[in-house]
Amino acid sequence: MPASHSHPHFPRKWIFFGVFIVLVLASNFVRRHWPYVAPLQPGQQWVEVRQFAEQHTDPKKGVVVPEDEEDKVQPLAGESVRVAVRDLRPEGRPGVSAVLLLHGAPGDSADLAALAAVLAPEFRVIAPDLPGAGASQRVVADYSAEASAYTMLDVLDKLGVQQVHVVGEGQGGFVAVNLARIAPGRVKSLALVSSPGVQEFELLGNNIANNFVYFFHKVFIGIGTNFVPHFGLFDRSAINGAYARVFSDTDCSRIKEHLRAYPGAVFIAHGEDDIFVPLDAAEYSAKVAPQARTFFTPGGHHVFEDAEGAALLAPPLKTFMREAESGAGARIGAAEPLDKLPPPPPAHGSRLVVLMLIIIFCAFVAEDPTCLATGVLVAHGILSFSAGVAACLVSILIGDFSLYLVGYALGRPALRKAPLKWFIAEYEIDRMAGWFEKKGFQGLMLIVTSRFIPASRLPTFICAGVMRLSLWRLAILFFIAAALWTPALIWVAEHFGAIAIEKFPQWKKNAMWLVLGALFLVWFFMHVVVPAMTWRGRREQIMKLRRWGRHEFWPTWQLYASVALDMLWRGLMRFSGAACTAANPGLGWLGGATGEPKSETLGKFTGKSTVPLADFVKIPAGKDTAARVAAAKDFMAENGMGYPVVLKPDSGDDGLGVNRISSEAQLAEWLERFQEDALLQRWVEGAEFEIVWTRQPGTARGRVLSVVEKRFITVTGDGYRTLEELIWADDLALSQSKLYLRLNWRRASEKISAGETVVLTRIGTHALGARMLDRQELRTEALALELDKLADAIGGLHYAVYDLRVGENANWERGAKSAPVFNPADWTITGVSGAGVVSSRLRDQSVRLGYAQRSAHKQIRLAWTAADAMRASGVKPAPFLSMLAAWGEARSRQIIDLRSE
Repeated sequence: MPASHSHPHFPRKWIFFGVFIVLVLASNFVRRHWPYVAPLQPGQQWVEVRQFAEQHTDPKKGVVVPEDEEDKVQPLAGESVRVAVRDLRPEGRPGVSAVLLLHGAPGDSADLAALAAVLAPEFRVIAPDLPGAGASQRVVADYSAEASAYTMLDVLDKLGVQQVHVVGEGQGGFVAVNLARIAPGRVKSLALVSSPGVQEFELLGNNIANNFVYFFHKVFIGIGTNFVPHFGLFDRSAINGAYARVFSDTDCSRIKEHLRAYPGAVFIAHGEDDIFVPLDAAEYSAKVAPQARTFFTPGGHHVFEDAEGAALLAPPLKTFMREAESGAGARIGAAEPLDKLPPPPPAHGSRLVVLMLIIIFCAFVAEDPTCLATGVLVAHGILSFSAGVAACLVSILIGDFSLYLVGYALGRPALRKAPLKWFIAEYEIDRMAGWFEKKGFQGLMLIVTSRFIPASRLPTFICAGVMRLSLWRLAILFFIAAALWTPALIWVAEHFGAIAIEKFPQWKKNAMWLVLGALFLVWFFMHVVVPAMTWRGRREQIMKLRRWGRHEFWPTWQLYASVALDMLWRGLMRFSGAACTAANPGLGWLGGATGEPKSETLGKFTGKSTVPLADFVKIPAGKDTAARVAAAKDFMAENGMGYPVVLKPDSGDDGLGVNRISSEAQLAEWLERFQEDALLQRWVEGAEFEIVWTRQPGTARGRVLSVVEKRFITVTGDGYRTLEELIWADDLALSQSKLYLRLNWRRASEKISAGETVVLTRIGTHALGARMLDRQELRTEALALELDKLADAIGGLHYAVYDLRVGENANWERGAKSAPVFNPADWTITGVSGAGVVSSRLRDQSVRLGYAQRSAHKQIRLAWTAADAMRASGVKPAPFLSMLAAWGEARSRQIIDLRSE
């Protein structure tokens, strides 16, 4: 057994992902069992209170919430939460009024430490870390402002405080407003410091649009928190999952209504230069609560957090709270209806800049949904139509030019590596490149049409970069494409989205289903309706339906799932996952299983087989491609071989990496791409068959379990249609049209002459487009006897899968209609596999799936039975990890498209 294959190596990507997954699992295990608990800061204490969360009626859990009740927040039975609280009391003044300071997000009570220090001499200052922040409990069921408001009431109860002045900074202002809503009698006054105050000034100014941003915000942070191995490091930072959920869990849509309804004294303090929450927000909040007293000062969003800003804010805030205690500042009479308020002013200045930057960023993540959300903002007067279009256009153009620069800077080689190869097939670039070259400037109009065709933008723009097309022409076309699509989307959302938003409160109970339904309709329109407007699009829809409805086109993992589970179960029962490799000691250390070097397996048959063996040579791995090419040419010359020949990885599987080589240039390109052991083999014309044979140890006669013909799909030209059009029109070729176009991309745009037959694939594997046809009538005694002789010559062979080629005039084909005749001279062996490989009959649509699977399980049983007998006689199976590594190496190949002529 050669040392090079004694210890096969797992593919590097397997090792990387394996180590990564282990680290992720270990990180989450550590976080789960030893969660990070922030230590109390000096002066803090923990207060344990009930935990609150939004709930809905669920009789099974004993939860009953009236459907017409506005507030769904309820205490969770048996659940509590620890809140870190700093309780500062002036010495010698036990009866002073209390002030509750609520910080923003991200942050904790330390942000308001300077303000607490200047208020403490005259007031009892209660500064908690809100749930999920600071030293408070990081993991809770609900991080919303509503739930936090209820939690703060419990904290006040535990501390024995009945009434309190509430000061909310930033997002803490939403908690403060909700606290005033649910317990107005316990709130002496309400102060909003650098707070949006109302929904219209929170991020994009619309709850649905905000939720779109916050959803991705939460997803990205969630991915970093749960799928990056950090062992709790992220949990220690202020930017964590709890912080993200503060925004996503909070519903600000009725904040304006709640602020309007609060009858007590209101104080609003704001920095005039705040770019995160503009001064307009404070001025509009003062209109919502007309009794509000305002205090504006030069400075930004955090102007009141340092000692200087706190000293500036303290005097007017103290005066306000003293007057509020005497009853001054409260609103007299009922509040006017909200519809009498003037609408919020359109964004301008720094707020406009921030909004446009947010839109630009969001459009990178999801272009079309961002355009729709922008249209809603336009409908509500938050943003002008021109500003919204400009922001979306800028983002889209930046994205387009980024794709172009990726192609320009990285070139073709980058398309063969992750992550680009996950999103774009290299042959698509070649097809578009050919179209560009033939059509000249008109070809650049693909840029415009790609804006309207789903999934075509990425390959089109990267192709333009790879080809290094004229940048100034592309700039014009990029702008035209975006200018046609973007304003239309925004206009639709402006005129129809606003109506949906107005109706949304009436549909709130079914909001999730409505949003999901709307997203599905958008997807259906873009991916089904729009493509179906063309003939090719309709054919593509048929292709997709057929691939799901016919098991011959199912993914390998889906079709062979029961087979894999059967093998896994048999391995577990024998305490050896690789026990089947003992069935064929004569084939090598893996018994012919996937991953066994083909050169070694075929070498066992050299000089022993009465069936001709296709000439082959192993070309060892090496970085000197020229030397490998010379070795291949020498072998071809010695054996009188011309082109075409076959090149395949020596340890490949399922046809991955197999190519029919038609020129020296393609030979060199293949050897350059695959820096590993390769097998060069004579090309044999004719039909290809797969034969599964078995013979139990100690018996004289074996039997053929299945014969499958690997039929190659062809199309015939008519003189006016291109090869691509012929493929899309042919009912057989249609089902794997994209694969056939990938394999024949050079001729895709060529008109095929009338009567000319084009073979779309010549490699006998489903992965490369061959159709499997069950030919059980060819299971003859003559065939079984010949394979028995072959096994006798080899020795130690009990289960084998042969790949054979046969010419058109073979006896087998002539006798197939009556009594099939086997003549070994008509056949050529091109490949041999062994244990762990089952018949391709599963890929024949004419064979019932259940019957084909039962046949496959029977083959597994016979292979394992033979392996059991050989193990009993002393044959040791290969180590499981070695077999797994060999299989991993074999499956790590990919279909490649050779370009050189």
